[in-house]
Amino acid sequence: MDNNELTPQQQLLVEKLENADQEIDQLLPQYSLGRKFQRPIYSRLSKTATNFLTTGQGSEWIIMAGLRGVGKTTLLAQLYLHPKLKSATRFYLSLDQAQLLGAEMNDVITALEHKLGQPLTQTEEPIFVFLDEVHSLPKWSLAAKILHDRCPKLFLVCTSSSALALWTTPDIARRARFMRVSPLSLPEAIFINTANENDRWHNENIEEFIPNITLGSKIQSALFDSENAYQVYSRIEMLKSEIDHYWKNRDANKDISNYITSYETLPYALNIKHSSNDRHNPDPETINEIRARIRQTLDKVYNHDLSIVGQFDQSTRHHFPSLLLWLANSGQQSLTKMAKRMSLNVRTLQNMLEILVNSEVLIAVPPFGSTSGKIAKPYKYLFTAPAIRHALNNPPRDQLQEAQLDQLRGFLLEDTVGFYMKQTFDNQPLGGLVEYDSSREGADFIVMPSHIKKEAIAVEVGWRKRTSQQVQATLKRIQSNRYGIVITDCNLKLDDSDQIVFVPMKIFLLMQPQEFSGASSLNLNPPDN
Repeated sequence: MDNNELTPQQQLLVEKLENADQEIDQLLPQYSLGRKFQRPIYSRLSKTATNFLTTGQGSEWIIMAGLRGVGKTTLLAQLYLHPKLKSATRFYLSLDQAQLLGAEMNDVITALEHKLGQPLTQTEEPIFVFLDEVHSLPKWSLAAKILHDRCPKLFLVCTSSSALALWTTPDIARRARFMRVSPLSLPEAIFINTANENDRWHNENIEEFIPNITLGSKIQSALFDSENAYQVYSRIEMLKSEIDHYWKNRDANKDISNYITSYETLPYALNIKHSSNDRHNPDPETINEIRARIRQTLDKVYNHDLSIVGQFDQSTRHHFPSLLLWLANSGQQSLTKMAKRMSLNVRTLQNMLEILVNSEVLIAVPPFGSTSGKIAKPYKYLFTAPAIRHALNNPPRDQLQEAQLDQLRGFLLEDTVGFYMKQTFDNQPLGGLVEYDSSREGADFIVMPSHIKKEAIAVEVGWRKRTSQQVQATLKRIQSNRYGIVITDCNLKLDDSDQIVFVPMKIFLLMQPQEFSGASSLNLNPPDN
């Protein structure tokens, strides 16, 4: 097709495709951390892409899903820059820019084919198409489905800031592979902090702070695959030298406190903190900027994502900020009490909570028991990123009394362990693998790696937690023949019954998600020349 045959929107899109390298350079400047550090999920993405380049058989469609602001656009740009893909036919386009140009999805396809020089369906060589913010254009999923079905050489990767736009789109079912991008793990946050605080990219010691995926996997296996508490303790003890090596040049208590209570689970919050004079003691202006950014992210969920779903009228949408504020500042409540307080019917409230789970703002942990029991008992709702709860906490942390601060720390730690569980067992929602004890003084989590109730592991979480009564009560109530775990800020130890093991946070939080099997370490590449 000649340029004269293109519409003005299509011509502008062609220009965007031609200038993709410059746009990526703006997203990830040459010497930025984004050029140097790839998160663990990148290993899986890059392996899938390079295998496709080698084999070129069968179209591939990957959708990166996750909470707004967890780094999906950065991952997409990093994959575009993969050294082995530079010689391949590849295209990058942000569809929010296409929307600003007044383009539609068919214009995007026309521009791609114009730049390629032939219809996408006729290509005989592997083609890589990276589309960011796909929810920006209507009918994107239908067009992507058609391309996927008709183009045997197409490797398509999409991201969307609107998780709801993904979960509510039928065209992608049974075709796309979802890769969930989670908030930052503790080792990821530590590595980013270390790299930002010290210009150590050419210092061999920097490798000491790269998240150790192998060690994380060993810790996970020890915690959840052991036969009894003594075996958990013994297996962790055997890892002591590796764990101590990781922490030898760090202040574990300080790193953990910063990670959980200072917004470090979200990449953009870390960037804001590092722009201040002192990351460890950021000034009130920096904290207010982080809180405002997180609230802006939530506003986009309320005002943009919910309008895509079209399930709630304007008056109901106005209740979402109040609902999250309620959840952020209180413990678990019955749906009836919450609905009454907010002047909503229970069914509407259930739908609102389900939407917040699908938008990746909340994690829903079902109660332990039969299906009929779960209907009568409420789910426990945690925040996918503790930073969200913290930003919604009212009043701010520096105005809290010590008792209130301890309670907030406990909520934030439970959120953290909750999203670690979600990463580890990769279930949406967590039902079937991870549940909670809804009885009074029950354990925070009940983990069933084998899906067998009598082999369930009770897990309690708490700052300064020194007793195991809740775990013991839960194990007795559910009649488990396994063991219990207490995650807290203490030393590794067994309780007097030898049925409960106390696991320090500095050990538990070294786990890493299992979505990158076979990788032993993160990629750490120098800046591109």
